[in-house]
Amino acid sequence: EESAQLSVVDVDTTTRVGGTGTVELTVENTGSTTATDATVSLAAPSADLTFGQSGSATRYVERWETDTQRTFEYRLTASQAADTESYPFTLTADYDLSSGESRSTLPVTVPVTPQPEQDFTVVSTEHNVPIAGSGTYNVTLRNDGPDVANDASVTLTSQNADITFGQSNSASRTVGDWNTGETRTVTIDTSAGASAQRQNYSLSAAVSFDDSEGNAGQVQGLTVGLVPDPQRFTVV
Repeated sequence: EESAQLSVVDVDTTTRVGGTGTVELTVENTGSTTATDATVSLAAPSADLTFGQSGSATRYVERWETDTQRTFEYRLTASQAADTESYPFTLTADYDLSSGESRSTLPVTVPVTPQPEQDFTVVSTEHNVPIAGSGTYNVTLRNDGPDVANDASVTLTSQNADITFGQSNSASRTVGDWNTGETRTVTIDTSAGASAQRQNYSLSAAVSFDDSEGNAGQVQGLTVGLVPDPQRFTVV
């Protein structure tokens, strides 16, 4: 019987682990009939890979003749829990025959491999923040690639109320375009409360950026520490 059938010719993705990018598919109708009013669906096999908030996304083709190719682009997000391995996505199409009868193609497996996660390393930290006082906290980070980080910003977050940035538990600084192998130092006004101790307080750092393709990404989970200096007393 007459039917349309999908055959994947090419797959390309710019999506990185921990970021959002695109999956571009070139697909040919290798079946025996034209598909009209076709809805082409791509479904992810893992909750670590999503199209917005959904596990699948669709594209529409009004008329798709046999032996012709169509290119589809989907926006895909890969969580930081995703791997740089091939994931078996599923491609299907619901369509109508010229008679108006509705049909569905057989599912086709599409291998999609996320790009490696952007990597940043904490090089050093220094501060002059005393107990019951304020100072500056400097953290130096290196972009270990594999890509440039454009329009980058660094956010520090405190997990303890004794360490604050102004009146907030977090603060951000813009560092601009950041090439692979380069370091950037951000300086943030920081305060330690009167109840703070001479102990190490854990702070987390995150880097937000756009990659060379213009896709937004964020690297979280960078850990730094702060041991407040002794309280300063004014001698009258």
